[in-house]
Amino acid sequence: MGPTLRGTLLAHAVQAVLEGVAAAARYPEDGANEAEDGSTGPGLGNNSSSTSSNSRARLSDAEVLAAREEQWEVEERRKELLVLLKNAAKLAFPEALNFVASKLQAALSGGVSGANGLTGFDGSSSVSKGPTAASVGLRFQDTEVAVTLLYELGEGAPEDALKAGSGGLVQLVLLLVTQGQGLPAGQHRLVALAVLETCVRYCRVLQQEQSAIPAVLSLFLGPKGLGHPSTDVATRACYLLSRLVKTLRANLRPYIDEMLRQLQPYLQIVATQPPPAGGTAVGTGREAGSKALAPVTALVDDRLYVFEAVGLLLGQEELPAQQQLAALNSLLQPLMQQIKTNLQPAAVEQQGGGG
Repeated sequence: MGPTLRGTLLAHAVQAVLEGVAAAARYPEDGANEAEDGSTGPGLGNNSSSTSSNSRARLSDAEVLAAREEQWEVEERRKELLVLLKNAAKLAFPEALNFVASKLQAALSGGVSGANGLTGFDGSSSVSKGPTAASVGLRFQDTEVAVTLLYELGEGAPEDALKAGSGGLVQLVLLLVTQGQGLPAGQHRLVALAVLETCVRYCRVLQQEQSAIPAVLSLFLGPKGLGHPSTDVATRACYLLSRLVKTLRANLRPYIDEMLRQLQPYLQIVATQPPPAGGTAVGTGREAGSKALAPVTALVDDRLYVFEAVGLLLGQEELPAQQQLAALNSLLQPLMQQIKTNLQPAAVEQQGGGG
């Protein structure tokens, strides 16, 4: 058997295995998470400005619980399935990369890239575009599994796969980052979580390709990140933003002022509102190979990581003291005003009682 034929057979075998993995790892059609897309949640706080883009009624507790149980079942099933993807990548990385690329490109082809409705990071102003007819009809399952495959591919990739000029994997990551705003079903809770997790996993790419940083910041600080109506997504985004900032601190220096401006309303929500009643920070749990679903408790509020992110940004020695002071004043003044406003009724009542 010649090397050409051997290579062809290997490529076909890898393709067949990965097709099976992708199909088995997919969320079920018309499952509980079809309805629990996160669009009717309160976001970071009970009075958050995050609102649903439709008029759907809130799901019942039973429906939300069914969605969480389905998510747990899928994540458990994936633990073994995705080992096959990682092994295939170690054995035949080009073939595994091509397979994941085909899935991601197929998902992206159903939507529209580009506009995000935010301003500032690259000096441009854009108007948010609604979903296209193609993206409306696309199931979230296809998009979510494509992004998940890209996330998991990193564990089986060779060490030099993310080096500058290495091609394939770097270009695929940049494709997701720069077109993430236009992902079909990208507003779905599980798709938004997968995109944010993947951006953090591959943030080393952003150190090399700094022109993609504005697109990532728009994802994190926009309606698919901290501004998402799902408490799961918004809370997880706080933690993931902190991790992103830890890695990219120096690279983010040119964007600090704009980041702080966009973070201000989220900081005010976290500082003045308790976590939504019954809220959970259910992420994909992909860290350290664990995919456990992590509920928020009274002792753990992952929303507070957004303050850590701000501290990391402003605590850089290279920043002039005047810039640090001005930024802190800008951030703290609205919070101090909110505290004074909240204390006024108590002060009035005390004065009335003393009179």
